[in-house]
Amino acid sequence: MSGLEVHHFGQQWVKELDSFTNVSGKGEVNATEYISKVYNYKYTLKPNFQIYEVRENSPAAKAGLLAGDIIIKINNKSSHNYTIQKITELFQSEEGKKIKILVERDGKLLEFEFYLEKIL
Repeated sequence: MSGLEVHHFGQQWVKELDSFTNVSGKGEVNATEYISKVYNYKYTLKPNFQIYEVRENSPAAKAGLLAGDIIIKINNKSSHNYTIQKITELFQSEEGKKIKILVERDGKLLEFEFYLEKIL
């Protein structure tokens, strides 16, 4: 319903919050109390996805998406949080569903919007 074919396109390191702790104490100079947070992060390999093919006259083609675009976000959710199956399901989910997609093309971030529709 989108007109997009998507495939895996390597992996990327993603920084994710692992945990945080509150730290409190008194300052040395004026003895004021403070509370601060210490954040711990982890790096995980996550998949990248690329548009492999865009069907002619499809909603995605009319919006301006091109083969070779690297998907950064879908509906404001980072693409690395999806699986290829979930992306496929989303792009074929229901007629009239709005899709917002952020892609990287030639080093630039571009945002597109289209609505799913039955093509055949």
